[in-house]
Amino acid sequence: MNHVSRQCKECPNYKYHVLEIRGLKFCNGCFANSVFLGLLLPIYLLIMVDFPTKFMLPILILYVLVNIILFISTLYNKNQTNLRVSYFLISLFLFASHFMILYFPLKYTFSVGFLSIMVFILSIPQFSMYFWKITTSTEFRFPKSKFMVRMSFIHAYLLAVIMLNQNLIIALCVIFITASSFVALRQYSALKVQQSSSLNVVSNDFSANMKTSIQIIASNIYDNIRTSNALKFDEAAEGELEDCCTCCGGCCTCILCCGTCGVCGDCEDYTPVDAGFQ
Repeated sequence: MNHVSRQCKECPNYKYHVLEIRGLKFCNGCFANSVFLGLLLPIYLLIMVDFPTKFMLPILILYVLVNIILFISTLYNKNQTNLRVSYFLISLFLFASHFMILYFPLKYTFSVGFLSIMVFILSIPQFSMYFWKITTSTEFRFPKSKFMVRMSFIHAYLLAVIMLNQNLIIALCVIFITASSFVALRQYSALKVQQSSSLNVVSNDFSANMKTSIQIIASNIYDNIRTSNALKFDEAAEGELEDCCTCCGGCCTCILCCGTCGVCGDCEDYTPVDAGFQ
C-alpha cells in the first residue's frame, strides 16, 4: 500500500501502469505487493501457521491495522512519511514471514504435486499477459486486470515458499523455472512491443526475429535485472523515454529494490509531484 507511483507522466503507457485512488496514482505491481504483504499475508499466516506463542495473534492484527491506518492517512493527508513507515514495516515483515513459513509448523499439510499444480495455475494469468503482448505487439492496457494478474502471481510465489517446507529440491526447481520464465518472457514481450512501435516494417522471418531477440535478451538480462533499466524497459515500450524517471514494471522484487527514500535512484529531477503528491 505504500508505493505511490514513481512513473513518469510523459510515458506513453503511464495510464496503463497505475491505479488512481483519491488522486494518488499507485504503481500497479508495487501496490499489489503491498496489499498482499500488508493485508493478506498476515491473515494467511494466522490460518496456516501453528505459532508457538499466542502473542503472534495480536502482533499480526496490530500490524494489519497500522498498515490500513497509514494507507488511509496517506490518501487524506498526502504525507510521504506514512509511506516510509509502512514500507519499513512491510520490509521487516517480508523477511519475518519467510522465516515463519519455513521454520514454524504448519496447521495444514499439502502434497508437493498439489502445490506444483496450484503454482502453475496461478502463474497462468501472468504468463498469458506476456504472451498476449508478444502476440499482439502492443501494451497490455487493462490496469485493473493487471493488478489481479499480479496478485495471482504473488499467491503462486507464496505456495512455492510453502513447498520449500515440504520438499526443498522440487521447490527450488519450481521457483527457478517460474522466475526465469517470468524474467525472460517479460523482457521478450517488452522487446516485441518496442520493436512494433519503432519499426514500420517487421520481418516475417519468425525464426530470425526470435534468434535476434534471444541474443539481445541474453546479452542484457544480467545487467538489467533488478535495475532501473529493466524496470524502465516495459514502460517505454511504445515510445522513446531516454530521460524518464524510473518506470516500474511491477515485478515481485521491487519492494526490495526501491522505495525507502521515495526516489528511484536514477532520476535527479524527482519531486513528490512526480509521485502523485499534488
